[in-house]
Amino acid sequence: FDYYETKMEKVSISAANVLSSEASEIYQKLIAHKNVILYGPPGTGKSYIVEKEILPQFRSGEEKNSSIISFHPSYGYENFVEGLRPVIGDGGQVVFKVISGVFLEIIEKCRSIERYCLFIDEINRGNVPEIFGEFLVSIENSKREQTEVKLSLSGREISVPENLHIIGAMNTSDRSLLKLDSAFRRRFVFHRMDPNYTSLEKYYSKNTSHKGTVDDVS
Repeated sequence: FDYYETKMEKVSISAANVLSSEASEIYQKLIAHKNVILYGPPGTGKSYIVEKEILPQFRSGEEKNSSIISFHPSYGYENFVEGLRPVIGDGGQVVFKVISGVFLEIIEKCRSIERYCLFIDEINRGNVPEIFGEFLVSIENSKREQTEVKLSLSGREISVPENLHIIGAMNTSDRSLLKLDSAFRRRFVFHRMDPNYTSLEKYYSKNTSHKGTVDDVS
């Protein structure tokens, strides 16, 4: 998956100075391109580095300005964008109403804050084109605030704000990675995370009860 890598000039960001070198590189890509996906074998710290180092950069006072969700085979457009939900109407009758999903709620929140970050863990486990729907095109960095999409259920016309940053994580051991939509791939910068063998060497050297070497587990 090396062909996913995107070369970019280093972005000067003061907040990145407090991050580890790996997190700093990811953070700069996220600020510059808006959409980043971390990929690599399980256990390489993809979710950890996002939750512990990247998301705190978006905090403003008491506001986290970030959300964490996970995709799975049952996760759909109605959860992410909008869907019909049964509600109790006048007279106690059940009626169906269009309810905004998490992505629309985040877009509305972005209108009144400086910036926001959405972390989608296990992003390749869901049907990505179906989940994003009309927003599959307008999440592209060059189309932010410029391309409005008309939602199929509510008919609302909405653009994706420039201050919304999306970061996803996926495991290369998951076969569904190969099915990731090519149109979706083009709109994300991919950052590979490999095992840190130096950390493993230090761990094994300090824990003598564990027999073997890094070569035994690599």
